[in-house]
Amino acid sequence: DARCLGLEVKPSSRNTGWNYALVITNIIYDEAEGFGNLVSARGDFKDIVETLTNFNRFDVSIMEQRKKKGPYNAGEGSDFERRVTANGYINTEDIEDALMTYIQNLQNEMKQNKKSKIDSFLFHY
Repeated sequence: DARCLGLEVKPSSRNTGWNYALVITNIIYDEAEGFGNLVSARGDFKDIVETLTNFNRFDVSIMEQRKKKGPYNAGEGSDFERRVTANGYINTEDIEDALMTYIQNLQNEMKQNKKSKIDSFLFHY
């Protein structure tokens, strides 16, 4: 059960369904930086994304730039993993750029839906 990570994040009781999460992870590091690859990071990413989406009603669709219905599979080789890697949220070289891109995309979605605020935002790196 992915909830074993201690993630018991609950949106507010006044929730209108606008709960967003951004999860960035680096699994592969440049050897010149002196860090080895983080073997557990891929599994942690999967567990965090699936817990937030499948059990806590957080939306990660901006990370993959598409709306999805039904349970999320964020495991190795999944469509979700491929899309978010291509969009710079896995193995990013510039965390600030990834965060700023996400915020811009979130603002665009809010504007399209005539929203002025969201209920919750969770950022995990």
